[in-house]
Amino acid sequence: MKDLIGLFALLVGVMLLAAWLGKSDNLSNFIASQTAKKTVQEASPTPSSVPFSPMRVGNYNLNVETVQTPVERQVGLSKHTGLNPDTGMLFSFGKTSVRTSMWMKGMSFPLDIIWVKDNKVTQINAGVPIVAEGTPDNKIPLYVPNQPIDYVLEVAAGTAKLKGIKVGDPVILPSI
Repeated sequence: MKDLIGLFALLVGVMLLAAWLGKSDNLSNFIASQTAKKTVQEASPTPSSVPFSPMRVGNYNLNVETVQTPVERQVGLSKHTGLNPDTGMLFSFGKTSVRTSMWMKGMSFPLDIIWVKDNKVTQINAGVPIVAEGTPDNKIPLYVPNQPIDYVLEVAAGTAKLKGIKVGDPVILPSI
């Protein structure tokens, strides 16, 4: 009899879980929470262990960390405490012409966001500020390009002005 009651309780539990996961909002939230846990566990290597590649924007030579996967792009520079002069992070979207967005979640220093399409600078968001810790995700500003792009380059705030980077400048990308 105990086995029958245990089996019945297990069956009811499975049915309740299936009904809860069957609602698209619950399933989406569950998947998102699991993805977030995985992202934290797979955070990018420390900046000192990541290989840098040379690139050029206009007359400015710099070395960049290149991120290509969704997890790498989500983490971005958030694990860094700053950027050395003449370094940055290049977000590669595989020449797919996307309308992505960038945000400053988890960032501890301001940035210049440089949008690249067909090996040319198409837009610059200069001096993008950090957001206060604990700001709800839906209150964090999104930075969106004015056209589809292939790459996003993030450098320390003020770099674009200091190095004379402007819209239309040619970009020589690293070998990816």
